[in-house]
Amino acid sequence: MKNVHGAILLCLFTAACGAREPAPVAPPAGASESARGGEAAAPLEIAGLVKAKTLLSADELRRMEAVSARANEVHRDGEFFGSYTVRGVPLRALLDRAVIDKGAAGFDKQLDLAIVLTAASGKRAVVSWGEVYYRNASETIVAFESRTVLPHKPCERCHGPEEFADRLAILKRTPAFPKLVATRDFWGDRFVEGIVRIEVVDPKPAAHPEKPVKREGHEKLWSEAAAIALPDRPETVISSLDGYARVEAQALMVGDGIGFHGARRFSGAALSEVLSKAGVEPDPAAAILLTAPDGYRVLLSSAEIFDAPASAPILLADTEGGSAIDDGGRFHLVLPGDHAADRWLKSVSRIEVVRF
Repeated sequence: MKNVHGAILLCLFTAACGAREPAPVAPPAGASESARGGEAAAPLEIAGLVKAKTLLSADELRRMEAVSARANEVHRDGEFFGSYTVRGVPLRALLDRAVIDKGAAGFDKQLDLAIVLTAASGKRAVVSWGEVYYRNASETIVAFESRTVLPHKPCERCHGPEEFADRLAILKRTPAFPKLVATRDFWGDRFVEGIVRIEVVDPKPAAHPEKPVKREGHEKLWSEAAAIALPDRPETVISSLDGYARVEAQALMVGDGIGFHGARRFSGAALSEVLSKAGVEPDPAAAILLTAPDGYRVLLSSAEIFDAPASAPILLADTEGGSAIDDGGRFHLVLPGDHAADRWLKSVSRIEVVRF
């Protein structure tokens, strides 16, 4: 079923072929209780850096306040897993129930924490703390049921059965719940099914300098370059964005503590391109940790970097308002899609790949 021509997707989901109102997924005979959306073999565990380790049965999950969302699930390898609406609980609500507690050690803000979701199969997906708390809660859902969108016109008029039969069959499959659905993701590789554990994790990266580095004549910290560190590979150091496609983005600087500080226009390179050229590949079970010389740290999930909407790419910026950034480091991390600017990072000095 892999790498099937994209026209089949259009046939299933565009107006040319049409679609019915979402239809309930019918569990096949012999389906597990988890697949049917009933009581799972084991409760969903929320653990790690939380005040109260929490266990939730499928029934308890269903009793929580739910939201609905539409998703098309296509993985990077071209494999199609359906178009559907889901009902579920925002991941944020589950984390709030357990209460994240990072403790007093290290960097005190929670911007560098990862949320690791593990399935019974062992498959994992990573969500960053920031994309849960600085984006709309309904964008990251732990679903407990889904309803498939089925085409209402036959595909025979444009494709032979050897092309559409498997794709129609996949629409009738029953996913295993709970299931992570991240509606902002272009690719569905981290739509992990049959989740049994949600863990809040501090990645504990390599030590950073104890004292901030300041540029001569400037009061603010400064880093001339950014080192990109991959496991078991030499570091890549970038001191210029020459050779990268220039990207511009306007972003609202709104902080939870300092309020609104204007609409700002930045230019630089998409962080996804910077990482790709350094040899970093998309990985639903990985995260990227960015650090400034003073120890301020921000963690991003791999998926939110490589699947960011084209209208709001995550930037490694070197200019603001048409002028080179001259204070606060050569490179700034800018996230136009966040609803708070706390993850904007000045003087990016180190970029690390962390796998879970």
